Amino acid sequence: MSISMLMLIMAQAAQPAVASPCDGASAAGRHCAAAIATARPVERARLLYDRAAALNEQGDAAAALLDLDRALVVDPANRAARRERAYSRDLLGDFAGARTDLDRALALGGGNAVLFKERAVALHGLGDVAGAVADRTRVIAATPWDAVALAERGAEYLWLGRFAEAQADLDHADRLAGDDETRARVAEIRARLAEWRDDAAGDAAAACRAAGKARHYGTPHLVATCSAAFFAATAPAERATLLDIRARAWSAGGDADNARADWQMATAIAPQDARWQADLGFADVAAGQHQAAKRAFDRALAVAPDDAPALAGRAAANYSLRALRAAYVDAKRSVALSENAAAYVVLGDIANDRHDTSMASDYWLRAYRLGEHSEDLLARLQDVGIDEPDDEPDGGTLPGSDAPTV
Repeated sequence: MSISMLMLIMAQAAQPAVASPCDGASAAGRHCAAAIATARPVERARLLYDRAAALNEQGDAAAALLDLDRALVVDPANRAARRERAYSRDLLGDFAGARTDLDRALALGGGNAVLFKERAVALHGLGDVAGAVADRTRVIAATPWDAVALAERGAEYLWLGRFAEAQADLDHADRLAGDDETRARVAEIRARLAEWRDDAAGDAAAACRAAGKARHYGTPHLVATCSAAFFAATAPAERATLLDIRARAWSAGGDADNARADWQMATAIAPQDARWQADLGFADVAAGQHQAAKRAFDRALAVAPDDAPALAGRAAANYSLRALRAAYVDAKRSVALSENAAAYVVLGDIANDRHDTSMASDYWLRAYRLGEHSEDLLARLQDVGIDEPDDEPDGGTLPGSDAPTV
């Protein structure tokens, strides 16, 4: 290589990287959209990936997924885009799709610690905890100094009831931890280990089921009891039932994230059960993951098309996605099958959107009389001039033709 060529390469390498028009906050801007529209195919794929990564960081996994689908049509061998799409799918609860993307990414370029880490998340969500342990072990082999990787494998060992191995990983992670966040995560898993190990003795399955049957989800140590039962169970339906009870226990304790994770695994283990699909849908709605919620309710209603709560839940998801006609149809069908507050709230919101405050207040009052006394509903009623809903007269029979025109 000539000196002049070497100098040119060095000069190019020294140039500052040009910021992508689709990075960070600029992802939502017109400049990014224009750049994507006018770019050549390979550059378009890169820009779509940049925008998707930014959208994932902002919590909009559904929009990110659309961009990554487009990017991979142009460049199907793009490992980074496949990994990012897997991340989007994990956020949306599509663990099977995430695993497919990660398997493909690994096949394209061999092992990669980041890909194995992501696949462990997908495998766990699918109920394959042993597979998740194997992938986390691959991560540790590649990065033995990673305290977080050791802690997360320790957490997986808990799911298998392998407490000694969990303890060893957590002790090692503690020695390697270099920041307060990692130490806090290790402490969280260690506390769970102590509780679950103590409850591993005795007839945990009977105790978990009894609490579930009685709806005593606030029973002390119920999460640990159901965890011990889960370790011992082998039949998929039994394991999913125990996860459902544990999810309700997490929820009763205010831990919505762990509740949602348990319902995600329950639906992966026993996808034919409409109850758990609907429970997951409601957890997704609460988490603001409306696309994921709609898919969960779709699956529930494919099994049980006359499930009034699932119809109300899908109505709420569709309303948030601005699919107003679909939301209206589901909500109307839901209350026709069984009057419920959730569907009436959606119908009130749709009426309010078209400035029909009389109809909106009537629907919302029906929700209130069915026991929905949340601050959000009370705020809606106050917005239409109703400060004392208990003093309002019964609105009588609702008209049959108040559908949205959109």
